[in-house]
Amino acid sequence: MSETYIELINLQKTFRDDLLKKDQIVLNSLNCSFAKGECTGLLGHNGAGKTTTIKMILGLLKPDNGTIRINGKSLTTESKRNIGYMAEVNKLPATLTPIEILNNQLRIFNPKKYSDRSTRKKRILEKLEEVGLGNHSSKLVRNMSKGMGRRLAWAVATIHEPEFLILDEPSSGLDPLGRHKMLEWIKNEKKRGTTIMLCTHELAQ
Repeated sequence: MSETYIELINLQKTFRDDLLKKDQIVLNSLNCSFAKGECTGLLGHNGAGKTTTIKMILGLLKPDNGTIRINGKSLTTESKRNIGYMAEVNKLPATLTPIEILNNQLRIFNPKKYSDRSTRKKRILEKLEEVGLGNHSSKLVRNMSKGMGRRLAWAVATIHEPEFLILDEPSSGLDPLGRHKMLEWIKNEKKRGTTIMLCTHELAQ
């Protein structure tokens, strides 16, 4: 039996945004776990609570009740350095270039193997080549197509070689060739030993 990497225990979340409407129960005692080194699908229709679950793992939302554990320990700022996240919608700084964005990402997450400038630069250039953006490294994000933005979003999520990778509808906005490449990248991350949460409403994925 595979070892558990992340475990969600009795997670509950209710939104109380409008005094004139009933409370909206988004998560009601959610219990699930994700095996280390495996790609696990988190399936659900729109509004099922997938994005809310992701936000709680990332620390952007606080659960009303329940616990999130990584490697058997409570979630901390340090453990979140080992998480990569690709959102469903590209949310990249429009006035920055891919090189600037990836450099900022590495400096924020600060993995030891990419702590100095030369190794960071090499890693960034390799990642841009991997996602097919080598010739667009100095292009402003606002001048990129949606497909190029998705490729950059993948690079942002994986540049620091996270142990746990959250993918929220990763194929959204990609053409057939882009979808094929995305599946290749996901398979390669799994071979690397990354634990992957694949959130989607598309059963085919």
